[in-house]
Amino acid sequence: MAESQKKPRFALFGILGAYNYGTESIVRGTAVALRDRWPACEIDYISPRPEDDRIRLQDSGVRVVARRLTRRGSVRWGINAIFRFLRQGQLFISENVDWMKHIDCVLSIGGDLYTLPPQSQVRFDRPFYATQLLDMGACILSRGKSFVIWGASIGPFEAWPAAKSRYVKHLARVPLIIARETSTVEYLASVNIQDNVCLAADPAFLTPVLDYPFERKASNLPLVGVNLSPLSVKYALRETDAERAILTQAKALLELIRQHNVELVLLPHVIGEERADDDRHYLQSIYEVIRTQAPDRVGIVSDDPGARKMKGILAQCSAVIAARMHCGIHAISVGTPVLFLAYSSKARGMARYVYDDDTLCMPLEDFGTSKAESKIRLLLNNKSGLRRALLDRQPSFVRDALRAAVYLHDVLEGVSL
Repeated sequence: MAESQKKPRFALFGILGAYNYGTESIVRGTAVALRDRWPACEIDYISPRPEDDRIRLQDSGVRVVARRLTRRGSVRWGINAIFRFLRQGQLFISENVDWMKHIDCVLSIGGDLYTLPPQSQVRFDRPFYATQLLDMGACILSRGKSFVIWGASIGPFEAWPAAKSRYVKHLARVPLIIARETSTVEYLASVNIQDNVCLAADPAFLTPVLDYPFERKASNLPLVGVNLSPLSVKYALRETDAERAILTQAKALLELIRQHNVELVLLPHVIGEERADDDRHYLQSIYEVIRTQAPDRVGIVSDDPGARKMKGILAQCSAVIAARMHCGIHAISVGTPVLFLAYSSKARGMARYVYDDDTLCMPLEDFGTSKAESKIRLLLNNKSGLRRALLDRQPSFVRDALRAAVYLHDVLEGVSL
């Protein structure tokens, strides 16, 4: 059968919903990559939020299938709870997997699922570690399905030795791991996982952009987009007092306005129901602080435009400061230079990918301190040259992202990597 006539059926599994513009973009970009290689392929996205995701992805050509977890209190749930209490893992997979029957290949999607949670959320001295992600991967492999970790940052796991052992054992069994930045490739090599690892750009580079005009307050000044998030605060600052973090970061942004004579637009990238992961509520609080002192120099995207329109806003910015990884990727993909605020190693790896070094990356905890000023000045003083360089590299970013499907094709056809 000719390549263009093949009709494999793929399932996208792992992410928790397209309310996160990064995960929406992963789904959309993955669909672009798969259809570039298999135009007639079918793509299912296994969603824990099917009603909302069908609306957000209605024009993507991706079929949204409900992900159904085992009902709490059921017999299977109870048996699994006993096994977990005895530190024996789970006897049953804790969700319905009927969707897998007619699938040829499952792609585990989600940029940072294979990383450790923040230390504030878990005790790293626990002797046993189990996660639904690894259990599902093992289930998929046990059923003889092709399984790929797609567009991921992975590790490090050294902070939790029990978790490291489980992750490394599982990752060594996966037929193909598509890493989205070099830090992941280097880390996996350090734990002797190399032969099944390939490097390709994040699928979000392939997500189309839509125009999204918005009203400027100081159109004669450079426009700097800013993304800050409560999740990054939890990871990097281990901050339990959200109000204190808001005041600290608002003060830093006011200083940025004064020092560099710019207009700011605050850019939520996750519109969540839980405050701990809702950029919009968090940035609205920062906006309320700033506008009392600089009302004509700050705006906020307070609606819910989605990933493609957010790219349209980012294209209008002179530069961007981003805590969320995919806010940075989306900006880079439209030629807008970014200063990455790192709360994990993945940001440094992404900076090295797009700039060839990590100069325009700094720890999130340094934002608002004197250490940040040189980085911000470097970004803003060189924004025009950086934009030209990024626009010149757009074709290579696209090629790199499409390469993931080439690697996948080779694995499905039994060709050695």
